[in-house]
Amino acid sequence: MSTPRFTDPSYFKEHPYYEYLFIASACIGQLLTLAASCCSLTHMNQLQEDFNAPDTMKPWFMASFGLAIGTVILISGRLGDVYGIKNILLGGYVWTIIWSLLSGISYYDRQDGAAMYICCRAFQGAGMAFVLPNILGAAGRVFTPQTLRKKLVFGFIGLSAPLGGWLGVFMSGVIAVRTDRWDWNYYAFAIFAFVGCAITYISFPEIHVIRQDDGSRQHVDWMGGFLGITSLTLFNFSWNQAPVVGWQSAYIIVLLIIGFVMFFGFVYWELKVAKNPLIPPAILENPKLVATLSTIFLGWGAFGINLYHTYTMYQDFRHYSPFAAGAGLSPAPPMGLLAAISCSLLIGPRTVELILVGSMLAFTGASIILCTTTVHESYFRNTFGAWILGPFGMDWSFPAGSILLSEELPPHLQGMAGSLVSIMMNYGISIMLGVAGTIEVELLKQRPEDTYRAWRGAEYYAVGISGLATVIALVSGRKAIWAYITGKEVPMPEVYDEEKHELVRAPTKVSLASSPTPKSISSLES
Repeated sequence: MSTPRFTDPSYFKEHPYYEYLFIASACIGQLLTLAASCCSLTHMNQLQEDFNAPDTMKPWFMASFGLAIGTVILISGRLGDVYGIKNILLGGYVWTIIWSLLSGISYYDRQDGAAMYICCRAFQGAGMAFVLPNILGAAGRVFTPQTLRKKLVFGFIGLSAPLGGWLGVFMSGVIAVRTDRWDWNYYAFAIFAFVGCAITYISFPEIHVIRQDDGSRQHVDWMGGFLGITSLTLFNFSWNQAPVVGWQSAYIIVLLIIGFVMFFGFVYWELKVAKNPLIPPAILENPKLVATLSTIFLGWGAFGINLYHTYTMYQDFRHYSPFAAGAGLSPAPPMGLLAAISCSLLIGPRTVELILVGSMLAFTGASIILCTTTVHESYFRNTFGAWILGPFGMDWSFPAGSILLSEELPPHLQGMAGSLVSIMMNYGISIMLGVAGTIEVELLKQRPEDTYRAWRGAEYYAVGISGLATVIALVSGRKAIWAYITGKEVPMPEVYDEEKHELVRAPTKVSLASSPTPKSISSLES
């Protein structure tokens, strides 16, 4: 008997071709997220000139989007689980369209335009925070686990990341050259977001909200959301604002301390107080999942540094036009396609850890190539090679992390699975840009005239954190990797034993990505 495509046979039964529209809507959600995150790179010098902003403020043009999406995602996936994935997803699209239009309108405010633009970009990111995890959660709910179809779907969603990043910078460069204005980037984005919203509305299947045993709606941990979002926002703001005003500013230190205190309060609340925690203890108490999320956070943080500094090299050192700078990321789409197809064919219970390690090696290799790049060398000597490797880091890490979490969690927590991976990706990009900015500022204090030395110092930091991510992935997956090399059985995963109230090895042979039962998770939450 063949394995069914979907977890519910009623999905797409009336309109089978809606399945392909649904997959397209999932890819569009991922594509738009990366396009919005990266689109400011090719016109950040125009933004700086129009708003008369200092160099230290330039990272905010990209980081503000990542700050919002990386923090609001903490609760957006849970809202989808409780109030309906489709409802929250469509609301996120509407919010994104509104703030995309306002981001473009900030072009006309030349007095306080930089502040308005950064705020609008943050609210735009908040809108996409309600789109991305819920579209991932829906894909996790709809397609049957451990099937080639599900792996292909997640592979093509992963492909949409480098494709979206490339489209964001390339189309931004085209618009800048053709119109000499950057605001049309955001009007165009609003149009594409409307198209994505329409496709989602038409094709989205009726995914029923999973209720509690008594039929009532599940609860949202509002206090946990407040503590988590506020702490992450303050911590991120401190690191990204410090290069602008300096660490000697008292309010930076105060906000950083408050952020730390609230974060520890969030962890205590989730583990000891919350009856329906945003982050299930099943994740916090599972070392493999914690290591997986840490790996993605560090690897994508290095990716964010590499992407931003690639474009500062193009525009500030090599003086490329916006169009040429946008074209500089052209290797990403074909390499992303190759990475997505290879990942879909290779990934499985015995290879998922190897795929994750391979993705971190790709991030590390790209960082090493970029940190050895010189100003006057040919584009094809180093920069081109870095973006041959980079898409493999993106397209291998995303499916590996998503499938691990998706199939370790029960259906009623699928939105949280998508949220956690997206948090690590986007928050990692945003926070590491702030840390890299601090490194550049401190190096410029030593040699103000040597801006290339400061640029390279940030890239050395990217090498360090991507290398650390590789080590964590190797240590975490050492047993599974060794079992694959030697041909032995994959080690049994840890599941929650509701009688012993602890994580134990699975008593029967199961795959590395098998799911603990919903009953076990519910027992742990209660």
